Amino acid sequence: MKPAARQLMRALRGSASQSAFSAQLGYRSNVAAEWEGGRRFPNATELVRVCEAVGVDVLAALRDLSPVAAPHVRPDDLGPWLDALRGPMPQSILARRTNRSRHQIRRWLSGTAVPRLPDFLTLVEALTLRPATFVGKLVDLEQIPALRTRLAAERERIRFLAHQREAPVRAGLVAAGLEPASVLVVPLGAAGLPALLELHAGLQNSVEKVAVHSGEPDAVAVLAVGTARLG
Repeated sequence: MKPAARQLMRALRGSASQSAFSAQLGYRSNVAAEWEGGRRFPNATELVRVCEAVGVDVLAALRDLSPVAAPHVRPDDLGPWLDALRGPMPQSILARRTNRSRHQIRRWLSGTAVPRLPDFLTLVEALTLRPATFVGKLVDLEQIPALRTRLAAERERIRFLAHQREAPVRAGLVAAGLEPASVLVVPLGAAGLPALLELHAGLQNSVEKVAVHSGEPDAVAVLAVGTARLG
């Protein structure tokens, strides 16, 4: 993710010179040249500050990646957001996916350490499968050669995973005697059963029946109640 991080910082600088941009951000040294040259990188908190300085709503981009993790977005500490995004995934699995140590993962998720931008993008990739989607909300993805060709593949993969999870759940609905057309299917890890049950207290039995009949532990089918929707 280092090339993507370098290109993102260059795109955020826009038409300003490196020295002027560094001064605008409050640095005495030409830190923009260091970032774009890959000799050092801002951490996730610094990325938020840089985006705010150039009028890019990075917090909205983070919230868009996961409505469930959205309440945990804080400009001064993204650890809780990363941890909420992780959901039930064991830290050991995340460490394996990112090729980082469990100790480092634990520090990032707890907020005792802040990941540098390449590591942050690696975490976004491991947790959402959508690093190009995220970066594309910040800058024109054409300016990020390292990621621009991945956007279509990301969208296709998300569609495939959604279908893969939805199909057995809808089959479970039929077996449970429920109407497939009247449900909203959402990943369990994305919203969590407690959040889903808040929609309607009477959903619990239906959810349990569908889970049993579908054999799909990572997804639940929820009866749509009025105009209620989950992001």
